[in-house]
This record gives sequence, C-alpha cells and structure tokens, in this order.
Amino acid sequence: MAAGIAILFISTTGAFFAGKVFFHSPAMTAQVVNRVIMGKENKGQILLPDGTSVWLNANSTLVYPETFSLHHRTVQLEGEGYFEVVRDKKPFFVETGDLKLQVTGTSFDIKNYTNQDRWETVLLTRSVAVTVNKTQEQFALIPNQKLSFHKNTKVYELIPVEGNEPIIWIQDKLVFKNERLADIFRKMEYWFNIDIICEPDVWLDHRLHLTIRKENPEEIFKLLKLIAPIDYKIQDEIIHIYKK
Repeated sequence: MAAGIAILFISTTGAFFAGKVFFHSPAMTAQVVNRVIMGKENKGQILLPDGTSVWLNANSTLVYPETFSLHHRTVQLEGEGYFEVVRDKKPFFVETGDLKLQVTGTSFDIKNYTNQDRWETVLLTRSVAVTVNKTQEQFALIPNQKLSFHKNTKVYELIPVEGNEPIIWIQDKLVFKNERLADIFRKMEYWFNIDIICEPDVWLDHRLHLTIRKENPEEIFKLLKLIAPIDYKIQDEIIHIYKK
C-alpha cells in the first residue's frame, strides 16, 4: 500500500498535530486516514464522521478513517480518550494496544499509555465489551464500573467509580469550594493523570477553596504547601505527600 498525498496541519500553539494521508492499492479504493496527536500539556475534542465525540487527553493519539465502512466503525487510540458514541446499527470498535472495545451507543473512558504500568477503561452509560487480544479474555462492564489491568502483575480489577469523576480531566478547570484535601487529591489524580501517595499522618480532612486552570502540578503543590499543613516530593510522576 503506497501513500499518495499527505496534508499536514499543525496548530499555531503547537498544541496538537493533525494529518490526513491518502492511501490507495489495486485491491481497494482510495481511503483517507486521519491522525490526531495531542501534545504534552494539551487536550482536545474531535468529531468523528458518524457524529461521535472524542476528547483526547495529553500525549494521546487517535487514528480514524475519513469515512467508516458499511459494516463497522473502528478507531485506534494510544493514550487516553473519552468517547460519546452515537447509536448506530454498526458496532463501534476502539483498538488500543492489545485491547479491543466494542459498543453501539455509549459513553466511556479508556486509558492505555505505553509507558504506564496499567490500562483501564471506565463505563459511564449503557454497555461496553472488552476483549484482550492476546488471551481472548472478555469482560462486560456495567455503568459506573472500571476495569483495570496491571501489566506487571497481570491482575484484573473491576472497581466501582463515582459518577463522572473519572472524566474530570475533560473540564476546562477544577473548582473546589470548602473541599477536603482527600477529595482534592483524588480529583487532581484524574485531572493531571498522576498518582498521589499520602503518608498516614497527613491531615486529609483539612478543607480548602481552590481553582485549577492551566497550572502544572509543581505550581499547584507549591501553593498547597503554603496554605495547607503538607509538604511534598515529586518523583517519576508520583506526588508523595508528607505532614509539614
């Protein structure tokens, strides 16, 4: 299969890269494949040909055809994406690493970064069927349930989640009004895609008013250190919290 034409678009801010590549071979008609790549500190929304909405988190890539086939709708994802799939008779597939998700019309989040030690998918509405290609294991999720797989230990977990909290990262900002540190840290983990580990003696019931917009974790924790009884250390995208 040979590439005929490539048209590339790059935003003026460098936030993302989008490309269209035209493929043609004697065995098939010409096909246009779209590729969208989010940068390190950027997120964005894409509208697929069938009307399905996809929010891409930072450091994520989505590949999808200009026109879906007559029998199925298939996209490839690397990183994290939140999907609101339009209902249709044709099944919708998301392929990511060795996973394949099948839905018809539903909303769900899936995260599978190659440099992280686990993948996970969270179902918000309707149903999702997950197939692990290597083992052909299958899982059926119900709303407000997360399937997590630890790549090192090979252990699967089905975990209940609270409402829309797993997709809090698609919001433009985080607003906390007299909320506990425990709840702030939990939401920040989703927002920044990081792990926060607290020592047992940290006072997690301390309450704060706080708004997060475009600040990075280092900036936020410098502020928290001034207004809350905590200290911190950042190591390999893990935030360690200590009592001040």
